[in-house]
Amino acid sequence: PKSLEQKLLFLREYGLDRDEVKDFFVASPKLFDLSVVTNLRPTFSFFLETGWEVAVLCQFPQVLNYSLDKRIRPRYDFLRTHAPSYDPVGRYQWVTCSDQDFAKVANSTLAAWLAFQKARSAL
Repeated sequence: PKSLEQKLLFLREYGLDRDEVKDFFVASPKLFDLSVVTNLRPTFSFFLETGWEVAVLCQFPQVLNYSLDKRIRPRYDFLRTHAPSYDPVGRYQWVTCSDQDFAKVANSTLAAWLAFQKARSAL
């Protein structure tokens, strides 16, 4: 299908060879369901812009399954303001963990994290 070809071409753009592309999807099959235009490209770009390397994203492709606008970017912004000494680059746990565990990673409280989310969604 055309959608699969788009995903393969997208990953090849970043220098992944045939085996790496295969490993990428084996590690996180849910990626087959995501759109290159609305999901993969923006999320991949965000991680690269914030210092992640392609090789690290290939080790933890499951981070691309999460919503950039609803989970990744808000958590990243919260970490920057509440835990500036925490370096999220190359660490997938802050994306994949529960809200309660994320608040601990951010050296904050669940209530503060939930209030931050609520304030953001009101914008």
